[in-house]
Amino acid sequence: MSAIRIKGLKAALASFDGAGFVTTAAQNIAQTFETAESLVADPRIDAWRKAYGAIGAKPSKFRSSIEALARRAVKGAPLSTDIPVVDLYNAVSLETLAPLGVYDAALLPSGGLALRCANPDQDQFNPLGATADDFPLHKELVVYAADNKVLCWGFNCRDSRDVCLSETTDEAVFFGEAAFAVQHEALRQALTRLQTLFREKGAECGAIETASHATPSFSV
Repeated sequence: MSAIRIKGLKAALASFDGAGFVTTAAQNIAQTFETAESLVADPRIDAWRKAYGAIGAKPSKFRSSIEALARRAVKGAPLSTDIPVVDLYNAVSLETLAPLGVYDAALLPSGGLALRCANPDQDQFNPLGATADDFPLHKELVVYAADNKVLCWGFNCRDSRDVCLSETTDEAVFFGEAAFAVQHEALRQALTRLQTLFREKGAECGAIETASHATPSFSV
């Protein structure tokens, strides 16, 4: 898992053409992968399907955020939103085929966040754009959580509405993870690209921090 904290989003993106940025990235994906079958054959996407199978989430039903996003791009579906920062990080995800998540820093619990297996007897999840029944919790499922509040279901599949971005978000923490070695470079490229883009626009960017088996925690 890796993360970066960025402050000053509203001023940095005040004149940013987020819709144009993500549309260009989506068009490039559609040119690279003409079908969904060729997309899921990419090693970075295929590795996420294997990871989801390993945690008891059927890959054909529950997809990593980057597979879901790239599938929409291949189909030619519109990807722009009303929130420029969302358009920006979605475009970076498409450029690198790395899933990214982002939380409003002002809404994050003060006690810290963990990437761990779910505790279905105690954990609670309030999914964005869905109901809790749509995303059941079980003991093999990997989630982002703070205390007993799940912030993201199934690695990067679905975020919680409790910490999601809005038009007023000015400081955010961007997260990404790699389940297999083939995904490490894509994640590094994605976070470095985010850091570069935001710095160019005058935002205050922290360092990219990474947790691993050797160093299982960090602060951002």
